[in-house]
Amino acid sequence: MTSDLWRAVERLRMSANKHDFDRDMCIDGTLLQQRPRKRTKIDTQALKKELEKDFLTPQTSFDVEWLDKLQQYVVQPRGVRIC
Repeated sequence: MTSDLWRAVERLRMSANKHDFDRDMCIDGTLLQQRPRKRTKIDTQALKKELEKDFLTPQTSFDVEWLDKLQQYVVQPRGVRIC
């Protein structure tokens, strides 16, 4: 009985290996096919709102690192006149 089970498992393993090879070849063939990308339609109103939000709406906060650099740059010792 053990030998029958062993033979069945061996046949199953060999069958699985064959199917894996076929599946891998199919996947590789699909990957090698080159097709142009599908172009997505741009919603002009959504794009306009996004650009307005990104570039025309004032920010409510500053980046802390940027603000620190700006303050260090602007700080002048007393008694120095900037003309």
